[in-house]
Amino acid sequence: MFRTLEVWWLVLTQIGNAMRLSRQVDGIFRYFILETLRNEQFFDYLKEPRTYPQVLAEFGYVDSGYTTYLFDVLTSDKPNILYKENGRYQFNADAPLPQLDQVITKTNKQVHNFILMAQGMAGYLVPRLRDEPVEFTDSFEADGRQLLSKFDQTIGSDIYSNLRRASFAYLGDAALGRLRGGRVLEVGCGSGHSTAELWLKLGGEARIDGIDPVKGMLELAEQYFGSLLNELDPSHPPLTDANRPRFQEAGATDLPFEDNSFDAVWSPFVLHWTPDPEKAVRETLRVLKPGGLIFGLQPIKPLANPYFDLIVRANGESYGFFWAEDLRRWYANHGVNIHHTTPITIFKGVKPSMP
Repeated sequence: MFRTLEVWWLVLTQIGNAMRLSRQVDGIFRYFILETLRNEQFFDYLKEPRTYPQVLAEFGYVDSGYTTYLFDVLTSDKPNILYKENGRYQFNADAPLPQLDQVITKTNKQVHNFILMAQGMAGYLVPRLRDEPVEFTDSFEADGRQLLSKFDQTIGSDIYSNLRRASFAYLGDAALGRLRGGRVLEVGCGSGHSTAELWLKLGGEARIDGIDPVKGMLELAEQYFGSLLNELDPSHPPLTDANRPRFQEAGATDLPFEDNSFDAVWSPFVLHWTPDPEKAVRETLRVLKPGGLIFGLQPIKPLANPYFDLIVRANGESYGFFWAEDLRRWYANHGVNIHHTTPITIFKGVKPSMP
């Protein structure tokens, strides 16, 4: 109970009101989705009632679950962007489309980095609608790695950092202490910001393996890990060959490790980016030792905004957001009882020991 209260206190006091900031981030992703469609002349075309097949034919979109989801989001928004009547869609002229300066004015500086990420990823919406998705890893390598740079700035921001601190708090100092001297896997290490925070929390006394499918992210992690430690804590323990994390290119659904290899697996903000979250869960539990710890963070519905979901799913390999019940079921299917707290879903669990 006290640990849960501590986590809530961290979320509410160190990143501000979580729900307020979440709504501001939602507004950022909403703007870039709607702006992308506006640039397509999508709303101009729908000033007159059109059927779904007519819209697809006009813009070269493909009938898919992703496309129908977009139409559902636009018709269910408040205020709704599109009307649907008698099988025809029409733009709601009484629902003013947002302007970027208005969005920026309404958002706290803590979430401004999301503007960079949303802007970079919204460009993949139209190819996804045309069933020509840019694959997840390729999107980070395109355009001189601009998206990679924007994503790196976002995951290194204070809001992400404080959420990761809340994840450590929920696991607890005693559990973290038992990991010193052990082996820990970080699934989705990105450019190493989260790895550095975990390394410091463990006093540099654990062997950390970080995996990520994006080669450019791993290059940043390798190159700047020491600098990240210095920025976070100039008095940190010495970084040596023995305690330096090992970064490896791999996806969450196919981990290149033997069974029962790790004392803990940390999964921060990862599962919605994978093509098959349950398979990723199964893989992390496969490499986790009996009695080992699993912990992480996962945005879930309904807090996860549908416009953000559209951005995530614009990548052809990304599953998108899901419900807390899904998360619990996927772990329960493999014998793990997951405990979670806060709307962001900070979670933890223990792999059962062998009989």
